[in-house]
Amino acid sequence: MKLFTFMLCMTAAATAVLGQSRAQFFYEGASQPMVSAFQTCEPFFDQYHRPLQSIWSLDPANCFYYQDKQCQMMIRMPPTYLPRGARTFIRRSQPSPGGIKCTLIMDERYESNIAKG
Repeated sequence: MKLFTFMLCMTAAATAVLGQSRAQFFYEGASQPMVSAFQTCEPFFDQYHRPLQSIWSLDPANCFYYQDKQCQMMIRMPPTYLPRGARTFIRRSQPSPGGIKCTLIMDERYESNIAKG
């Protein structure tokens, strides 16, 4: 466990140095989150068929849902907003999406408007 924590800290430090933002994807029942870069298509279900439960990001982002695991066919479903540094739980829907892709929000005005409601 200490090795994993060390590696996670080193990854975070390298990410900060390189300026690459990452998100943590928490699957229901999984012991550790999956860390992924933004603009990467992630499966809505992990290899053990556990659904995505929540996402954490240091930077604000919008996540869009797709019918397929390759994120080529978008679903008509509102995006999920990830506020800065908060864990966001994912709404369940039927049918379940196949993939999810999160995109950073670079405009601070957009972020402040979302926070106001």
